[in-house]
Amino acid sequence: MPFTTVLGGNRAAADVQESFRAVDVVLTTRRHGSLLALAAGKPVIAIDQIAGGAKLLPVLARTGWRHALPVDAADEERTTAILRGFLEAWPAEEIVAAQNRACALSRAAVDASVALVTDGS
Repeated sequence: MPFTTVLGGNRAAADVQESFRAVDVVLTTRRHGSLLALAAGKPVIAIDQIAGGAKLLPVLARTGWRHALPVDAADEERTTAILRGFLEAWPAEEIVAAQNRACALSRAAVDASVALVTDGS
């Protein structure tokens, strides 16, 4: 079921969240789609559409999520193998670990931002 994470018009944040709840697995080329899938507790196969993996791969690597591919390695065989792996052993612990890392990174970024603002005054 294709859906978008773009907000506006008649599409609110709750609609996007509901879209993620309605699926079992997410296949995306978008960074926000990847992170929103993990936030929703869904395994994601993420394909970095920038040659060399310049946009999506570095972000997911920081969370520890290992099911991300550069576009030149994202063939049918490899993506199917990842999907089969999800079906054979649902990656609940991996998802929770990625969620926890993303939250810790977000907290650290907020703390660093606050420190920059308050130390600069």
